[in-house]
Amino acid sequence: MAYALNDPGKMPKVEEAYPFVKRSEPKQVEQVPQWKKDQLMLMQQAQRIRNSRKNT
Repeated sequence: MAYALNDPGKMPKVEEAYPFVKRSEPKQVEQVPQWKKDQLMLMQQAQRIRNSRKNT
């Protein structure tokens, strides 16, 4: 690999130099269902209410 420092064009591909490295395509992000978004929003609001009650 030291020879590639002088000439980057001769550098082998990552897969050839390190066969244990596999480039995978990025995983598709799953869409969050609307009910999960609503649930998260309600939980955040409930937490804000609890916090405001503690402070008073």
